[in-house]
Amino acid sequence: MGSEGGRAGPRRARHHVHRAVQDLVCARAHCADAQLCARDRVSPSPDTPPRVRGSGDDTDQRRLRVAVIGYGNSAAWVHCPLLRAAPDFDLAVVVATSRRAEERARADGLPVVRTAGEAAAFAPEVAVVCVPDQAHETFSLEAIAIGAHVSVEKPFAPDRVAAERVRNAARRAGLRVSVFQNRRWDDDFLTAGALVRAGGLGDVTRYALRFADWRPEPGDGWRDRARSGQLDGKLADLGSHLVDQAVCLFGPVRDVFADVRRMRPGVTVNDDCTLLLRHVSGVVGEVIASAARPCLAPRIEVQGALGAYVSYGRDGQDTQLRDGVLPGSAEWGRRGREPGTSSLIRPGAGAVDVERVPGNWLAYYEQFREFVVRDGPAPVSMADALHVIEVLEAASASSARGTRVSLPWPSSGAAS
Repeated sequence: MGSEGGRAGPRRARHHVHRAVQDLVCARAHCADAQLCARDRVSPSPDTPPRVRGSGDDTDQRRLRVAVIGYGNSAAWVHCPLLRAAPDFDLAVVVATSRRAEERARADGLPVVRTAGEAAAFAPEVAVVCVPDQAHETFSLEAIAIGAHVSVEKPFAPDRVAAERVRNAARRAGLRVSVFQNRRWDDDFLTAGALVRAGGLGDVTRYALRFADWRPEPGDGWRDRARSGQLDGKLADLGSHLVDQAVCLFGPVRDVFADVRRMRPGVTVNDDCTLLLRHVSGVVGEVIASAARPCLAPRIEVQGALGAYVSYGRDGQDTQLRDGVLPGSAEWGRRGREPGTSSLIRPGAGAVDVERVPGNWLAYYEQFREFVVRDGPAPVSMADALHVIEVLEAASASSARGTRVSLPWPSSGAAS
C-alpha cells in the first residue's frame, strides 16, 4: 500500500500541475493585457504625443484609411491580409517602390501610386512601412510629412540615430509611431510570457531564444547583402525579433557579449549570431539567430526557481497567412499538438505537456488602433524599439572587439 501511495502521489501532483498550468494559460490568453510588456501595463508610454490626427468621437467609430508603403512579400503575405481581417482598417492605397511591386499590387486589386506625396490624395491616417531595412527611416519620415501615423517593419531603423530622427519627427508632428514586432504574439512566446508574469516559474534566472535554420545555399535578396555602417544580416533580421522578445519579457539589457560572423561559403553578410545578454533585472539569456546551423534545440527555454518552460518548433501564422488561413478561422494561430514540444518541467515532478496560447499577430494592429485613436499603450513602445536597436549595435561592437559591451551604447551607426 505504501508503494502504491508513493506512485499515486506523483501522478496526482503531475495532474494538478497540468491543470493549474492550463487554467493559468487560458486565463492569460483571455486577458486583454496578456500580450503587453510589464512596463506598458504600469503607466502610459512617455512617447505618446498629444493627438493631432485620429482624434475625436467620429474617428473613434470609423475605419482608419491605410497607405501601405512597399509591396514585397511581407506586405502582400502578412500586413495586407492582417489589415483586411482587422475590422477597423481600410486599405486605401499602396506606394509601390519598384515596377515589380506596382505590378503585384495592381494584380491584387489595390490602388497604386509611386510616392508618399501622391498617397496623400487618398487621405491615409496610417502608413504601414514595409520597405527594405535601409529605407525605413526615409519612408517613415515621408509618411509623417503627409500627416500619417506610422507602423514600421522591424528593425525600426538601420541604426539608433536614424530611429531617433523618426521618433523626434513624429513627436513634433503629434503623430504616433510603433514597430511591427509581430513575434510578441507568437504562440510559444505568449505561453512563456503567461507563465512568467503569473509567477508559474518562480523567479526567472535564465532563458534561451532561438531562430535557427540550416540553409547551405545563401540567398540573393536584399537581406543577403551587407550594408556598411548599418545593422544587417541575421543580426538585423531575426536578431531584431529575438532581442525584442527578451526586452519585452525581461526588461532592459545591462550588457552584451556577442559573436556575429559569416559561416557559409560565399556569404557577404552575417548569418550566424550568438548574443549573451545580462538584463538589469539580473536575468541572463542566450539569443541565437542563424541560417547556418540546424535547430534541434528548443525555440524557447525559460528557467525559474520553480520550474522551466520549453517549446520546440515555430509559430505557424506566416504559413497560415500565405495559405489563406485568416484570423477568425478555427485554426488561426494554432498548430498541431505533439507530445513533448511544449512542456512545463518541475524539479522532481518531470515534464507535463502545456497547450500553447493561440498565436495572434492581428493583436498588433488591434492595439495599434487603440494607440492611435484612444491614447492606449503602443503595441511596441519607442523605449523598447530604441533599446532593441541599441542592443543590436552593442552586439555588433562586442563581436568586432571581442569584449563585453555595456549599455547604454553611444550609437553613431552600427559599425561604430
